[in-house]
Amino acid sequence: TDLSFKLIAGEIVCEAPNNNLNKFQGKLIWQGHEYPVTNDNILLRGCILKNTRCLDRFLNILIMGIVLFLIAMCLICTILCGVWEWTTGRWFTIYLPWDDIVPNRHQHGSQQIAVISFLMFFSYVILLNTVVPISLYVSVEIIRFIHSMWINYDQEMFYENGDRSVPARAHTTTLNEELGQVQYVFSDKTGTLTRNIMTFNKCTINGILYGNVLSPSGEQMEITSVTEFWRNLALCHTVMPERDKGQLVYQAQSPDEAALTSAARNFGYVFRARTPQSITIEVMGKEEVRDHPVRNFYLCWDYDVDYDITTCLFY
Repeated sequence: TDLSFKLIAGEIVCEAPNNNLNKFQGKLIWQGHEYPVTNDNILLRGCILKNTRCLDRFLNILIMGIVLFLIAMCLICTILCGVWEWTTGRWFTIYLPWDDIVPNRHQHGSQQIAVISFLMFFSYVILLNTVVPISLYVSVEIIRFIHSMWINYDQEMFYENGDRSVPARAHTTTLNEELGQVQYVFSDKTGTLTRNIMTFNKCTINGILYGNVLSPSGEQMEITSVTEFWRNLALCHTVMPERDKGQLVYQAQSPDEAALTSAARNFGYVFRARTPQSITIEVMGKEEVRDHPVRNFYLCWDYDVDYDITTCLFY
């Protein structure tokens, strides 16, 4: 509980603030014992929860359930209202006259009862609308959807590509209000030239160049075993796998990681899943689970030299 948490008397000794986001060293001193504090025990400020598609789907199911419950309650109340009007209410119209909207209200037939029941349905919707406490959420989602459609058809956000105009496309509706907070957009020359589309072309393993290499006779040269290299690319990264309509999709911090991991998948070394304790890959159709802490797998990038130089460490 919060009270027991406040009663904890301990001390945390850690490194000074730095720009290394992949490593953290520290220790927790509590009741005379020391406990290690690593990168797995901290949460950086400004982090955003990812992979929330299942939560959105569950929330949509809850919304539909609450709305259906509201409709059911209104229907039950409407039926009971019609029964009461037919058995009792129509004989007391001299004291409680029906509204002028009811046709031939001086008659006490089933047609008048049906009109009254139909009108009372909407009255019960207004009375019981507090059953849906997420009306504000629904309103915001509708506004976001309309805004995203506005972005898609904005004439000032078209890109002229020769004879063809490419419009802007809103892939999500949860970031519209954050666009107004953007003040500066930075782009380096590599991203500008390649449009962040990284394609795996060649690689060197133990000094041997592999790729589109042909023998002097024009035939494809035989490639030797490169199992550990591709297994290394399938394991050493920070990529998160996702399922999109049954297809395996990789979400990476950089297009370089996505390109290398996708290349390993194309050669039969498929990265399947990641947990805090293990990484699951599929090697030539056979599943392998590495029960090592994720912190033992690193993929280091030497940006000071060139984007094409990659240093892979495998433990």
